[in-house]
Amino acid sequence: MQPIRVALCQFVLVAAATAQIAVRPTLIGFTDGASGPAIRRVVPCGPMTLACPTGLPGPAAPAGGLACNGLRGSVWVTQGSRMEERDLSSCQLLCTAVPAHVLAQSVVSGLAIHEASYDLLELETATGMAAISHRHLRSCPPQVVSSCTFALPTARHSAGALAIDQAHGLLFVATSVFGGLAPLNEVLVMRLGQPCAPICRFPVPDCGGVRMGPLQAMTWDPCRAELIVSDGGHIAFLRRPSIASSPCDFREVACCPATSTGADRWFDFDIEPTHPRPVGTACIGLGCRNCPGLRHGTSGDPVVGNPAFTLSCEDGPAGDIAFFAIGFGGCGAGRPFSCGLLYPNQFTVIGAQPLVGSGCSARADVTIPIPLDYALCGIRACSQVAVACGGPLGGGWSLTNALELLVDN
Repeated sequence: MQPIRVALCQFVLVAAATAQIAVRPTLIGFTDGASGPAIRRVVPCGPMTLACPTGLPGPAAPAGGLACNGLRGSVWVTQGSRMEERDLSSCQLLCTAVPAHVLAQSVVSGLAIHEASYDLLELETATGMAAISHRHLRSCPPQVVSSCTFALPTARHSAGALAIDQAHGLLFVATSVFGGLAPLNEVLVMRLGQPCAPICRFPVPDCGGVRMGPLQAMTWDPCRAELIVSDGGHIAFLRRPSIASSPCDFREVACCPATSTGADRWFDFDIEPTHPRPVGTACIGLGCRNCPGLRHGTSGDPVVGNPAFTLSCEDGPAGDIAFFAIGFGGCGAGRPFSCGLLYPNQFTVIGAQPLVGSGCSARADVTIPIPLDYALCGIRACSQVAVACGGPLGGGWSLTNALELLVDN
């Protein structure tokens, strides 16, 4: 069996012994208010912190959408008439796009991403109607693959947010009356394969003793099986009593102010994946070429269902061989090896790749597709790269930093 397949089998086996995730995740979203439009994050229900600036102006409800793209470690965000993708580590602008514009006089009010199929779902709304477009993430701008339209609960309703439950093949669309005396908040539920044919709907309760306004943000937490909704100022956590329950049988299990400061409001949010965390530092082995920028990185985040999650060895010596090792249970204290410390415990070598490039700018990659299996939520792993100088039987070894990985979202 190939080393990568061995590693994937270990992912699934270790999942059975992994503890349930108890702490609620970090939310990242598009906000506006006293601080101006920006991409911000919050650990419910603490203070907001800045994640990245945006070149978009502030949205006007029900417009506004944001979705994390685990394929690239980025976010897609829209204020309703323009869309942009930003890298979350550097805040660099990666791509821009215009909405599909299926409906007349509409705005984009929600985004969601299905990494397993490279699918960006775009929710567009006009009063009384909504549309969902599927756009393919392999190109910039993402090309529209298909679109469909559907009627909202009343002619006064607008669609304010979109969420996707990949595990059960469901879509959720939050609908509200904006600017009315009562928001009449309802969530429509559709099959992923029939995104414009609601199968049921349910009302969203008040947030504890606080009356919820029109719904502007929503996401599905697959690792905790919770639907998270917000009117911009409060966040409610909804859960089905059991897996066998109706797709529309949701009960509120927690609620709180959206941020402890209250200065800014959410216009949409998503769960931010746990990004790989660097551990230790690289070192250059005896007799090895001195490439001071040698490092271990990734392409994308280790989210469930990401077919393109890739480990990389970057800025290494061209022509040498990079050995990729991964162990489960997180990074240990490290044990001596060559010039430094080896951090993965009970590791498997999942690939040996030549560093391709020139001088000290060479690179090697190993892709580890992560299965669409939410039993993997909460698995920790540690990866590191050892570089054999002069070939696999050369006279020395250099080491990269390690990366601690957490599979979630």
